Amino acid sequence: MTHMTHAKTKNSTLVFTLISLFVLLGLTVAANKMEHGALATVIALLIASAKAVIVGLFFMDLRKSTSLTRLFATAGLLWIFIMLVLTMCDYVSRGM
Repeated sequence: MTHMTHAKTKNSTLVFTLISLFVLLGLTVAANKMEHGALATVIALLIASAKAVIVGLFFMDLRKSTSLTRLFATAGLLWIFIMLVLTMCDYVSRGM
């Protein structure tokens, strides 16, 4: 059986990733304090998406992974998107 070898991620990359996540956390808190009306959900989802991309690329090492691993990660994201769209369709179609 062959074992996959993983290149060790540089500490500077991990520190940059951590700082980026803290900055996005600060943006999340700041966006929560401000009144954005209907845009609040969109802003929160954009910030959360940026966090998910950073975690996937750097902490889960998807940028160095095989094509099959990337395919399954993309399929998972596509499934979440489909579920979100179906949930929003159900929410919008219901009477107030």
